Amino acid sequence: MNNLRPPITVSDQKPHQAKMDNRCLDIELAHLRNAVAEVQRIRTSIQRELELVKQIRADTERYQQETEARARSQYQITMLQARTGIRKEIAGLKRRASEEIQKMLGEMHLLRLAAQKELDTQRKLHSAYRINALSIACQDSVYSEPVAEQEVGV
Repeated sequence: MNNLRPPITVSDQKPHQAKMDNRCLDIELAHLRNAVAEVQRIRTSIQRELELVKQIRADTERYQQETEARARSQYQITMLQARTGIRKEIAGLKRRASEEIQKMLGEMHLLRLAAQKELDTQRKLHSAYRINALSIACQDSVYSEPVAEQEVGV
């Protein structure tokens, strides 16, 4: 008894090789399917990431616009407050200047009245001195001239 197998012939090798080739093709097909599935998962992940990036970008743009709007609003409020403050300060300065001018005008009026009164007093004194001088001059001329007799005709 011979436990030996009969030798494999070339015709016997073909089905065996075809089975091996099919098995290799099946393994490669399985690897390719796994690779395709992995690519699909990666693609899906990338699409989700892309959507997330788009959402983040939209949020960022919206935040930027809101921030710019708030900054413009704050700028306008600050400028309005500054203008209001400056206007109040100018109004206060005008009021104080007007009060000071009115005070000076009042003092000038009092000085003018005092000067007018002094001028009137000086005129009266001058008139009094003149009258006094004329009176003295008249008295001197009366006492210094001899009285001449006049003829009275009857």
